Amino acid sequence: MEWGVLKSIAAFANSFGGSVLVGVADNGSVIGVEGDFPFVKKQNLYGWELWLNDAASTSMGRVIAADLNVKSCCCYLDGGTVVRVDVGPAAKPVFVSHRRTRTPGPDPGATGGSSPGSTSSARTSSAVMAWT
Repeated sequence: MEWGVLKSIAAFANSFGGSVLVGVADNGSVIGVEGDFPFVKKQNLYGWELWLNDAASTSMGRVIAADLNVKSCCCYLDGGTVVRVDVGPAAKPVFVSHRRTRTPGPDPGATGGSSPGSTSSARTSSAVMAWT
């Protein structure tokens, strides 16, 4: 999952809420989230959802993570799974901290690793499309 997903979640939480579609490119094409599966603990959609909740919790706090509504019955379109994340408005400002969050991908200490916010990771397919 790209760092952009967490930033989009925080942006919606700081406004009126909305939905984030993960696995859709900026041009609207479906690229899916399956490419991230090898980099999460349970290498399936359920594991990816657990990772998203953990990433949100460690980077924005448990309250925001608890309020996320990840639609696991997401759509399988054009060869990829699109995950919808519904975000409600937060009562207080939400900030994303990347100190403790790790993007799915190779270990940062390994060759070719990635760090949060890095666009040079081995895996960058989880694009974000968001709307309110």
